[in-house]
Amino acid sequence: MTYNTSRKSRGRKKRRKKKKGLSLVIFLFFLILSLAGLKAISEHTVPDWLADISSRTELSEKLADSAGSFLDNISPYIQEIRDTAGSFLESASSSPKETPAPPDENGYFRIYFLDVGQGLSILIEADGQYLLYDGGDRDASSFVVAWLKQKGIEHLDYLIASHYDADHINGLVGALKTVTADTVIGPDYTAQSKVYQSFVTAVSEQGKSIVTPVPGDRYLLGEGYFDVLAPLSDSYSDANDYSVVLRFVYGETSVLLTGDAEAESELEMLEKWPALQSDILCVGHHGSPTSSSDEFLDRVSPSFAVISCGKNNSYGHPAASVLERLSSRNIQIFRTDENGTITVEGTAESFQILPEKESTACLSPIPDIRKLSAYAGCFLFSRHFFARISFSPIF
Repeated sequence: MTYNTSRKSRGRKKRRKKKKGLSLVIFLFFLILSLAGLKAISEHTVPDWLADISSRTELSEKLADSAGSFLDNISPYIQEIRDTAGSFLESASSSPKETPAPPDENGYFRIYFLDVGQGLSILIEADGQYLLYDGGDRDASSFVVAWLKQKGIEHLDYLIASHYDADHINGLVGALKTVTADTVIGPDYTAQSKVYQSFVTAVSEQGKSIVTPVPGDRYLLGEGYFDVLAPLSDSYSDANDYSVVLRFVYGETSVLLTGDAEAESELEMLEKWPALQSDILCVGHHGSPTSSSDEFLDRVSPSFAVISCGKNNSYGHPAASVLERLSSRNIQIFRTDENGTITVEGTAESFQILPEKESTACLSPIPDIRKLSAYAGCFLFSRHFFARISFSPIF
């Protein structure tokens, strides 16, 4: 045991000597390396192995420069890819949002296309919540206010100016002096008119500011909702195209409100939104020929159309060409100048349209000439056929 222990001790000593020798060799190596480096520096010369490292560094720098030039050359393409990806993401984000739960069996909605003469004003009620879209001109302002009072409405969840023409916002100024509003929505432009300044002041007096909607935004109203579809550009030559376009949906029913949007805005919506189909279309710009293009009507494909216009107005609204476009598609037409205030009321599954006054002239589409021709042909054939038959008495 003692032997074994002394033997181990000798082994440790030998290993210590070896370690000291190895350390000395390493120390001398680095000392020589340092002296060589100092000499090279003093003589401004570089050893071959250090020159090799230097050349590799230069190569790395050249490669870095080449990579930088390459990135500079492709940066426009990278930006284009980013823009394309951004547009895609924007399109995806502005596609219809998550749909709320379907309205229950007790849910209801009502839409009033108010008879405000040559102007536009629409009140939507959904499960006790209210939205006022435009308010007509000055001569209709008191009518809109009286209507709100008659319905016992003291608060609006949304007050929306489609755009800032007088025949759309005069009544909103009156409404803001009578009722409160949670959210005021309007397009992002200014108008050089007194009524616009009055509107801005009325909004400010309620401690609110005008919210500029983003196309694709969805707002809840009762157990329904509405999507913002336009305006889709920042600048238009015609202020009508700034109109805030809404698509209100309640259960199985959809209604498209277009303000005074004209052909340019309609084209943008056709390019942006693949799904525009709506049961009811509030015809753009009071039935002006510059709105309601064939392509737009085909995409929306409404069963009913409502035109808000004044009786015998000086603009000739609605235009005969627009009426023909609607009628040729068998779209049933309602007009405030003929039917007065038009009410749409319904549930999640169905709706009915209740005009204040009936008018067969505007409720019925223009007859289909092909059907009339077929009926006339059958009548003439029957008359000719029976005229040639002689009947003998039975008895």
